Amino acid sequence: MTAEMLNGYSTKVLAEMAKNRGVQGWHSMRKDQLVKSLLKAVRNKSNKSKAQAARSSSAQPSRNGNGNGNGNGHGNGHVVRTTAPAAKLLPRS
Repeated sequence: MTAEMLNGYSTKVLAEMAKNRGVQGWHSMRKDQLVKSLLKAVRNKSNKSKAQAARSSSAQPSRNGNGNGNGNGHGNGHVVRTTAPAAKLLPRS
């Protein structure tokens, strides 16, 4: 999204875009202010996405490769039983 591209839109459309992107004060802005605010909002969102990607890619996986280090092979922290308990396997006498 570029300033040139945004300038091609009407003020009404820019205001709607700003509203949808959560720009504060969009309702009282002029066209040039809407364009600057939208560009800033897009830039901030892009920077947040890049920061999240960098954080997730820099995490070191555990030995089992799931990244949580609990050794059960699942990323949710819950232990998953792969077989039934012995009491349920043996017939009752």
